[in-house]
Amino acid sequence: MIEMKPDIVKKEYRLQEWSEMLQSQKQSGLTVKQWREEHEIRDNAYYYRLRKVREAACALLKGTPSSY
Repeated sequence: MIEMKPDIVKKEYRLQEWSEMLQSQKQSGLTVKQWREEHEIRDNAYYYRLRKVREAACALLKGTPSSY
């Protein structure tokens, strides 16, 4: 059985949640600003999460672990 460290599991879970959030915005048909206002998400929080999801995706493509 593979043992996962709690901090890694927490990061992976958070990235999954953020990825789902970003997909929800894309599928909504709303602009990012409209969607953020509707979901009460601050501008800096949205773009921070977007950056972290993109960094994790790039790290996965490169075959290196995410530093997030």
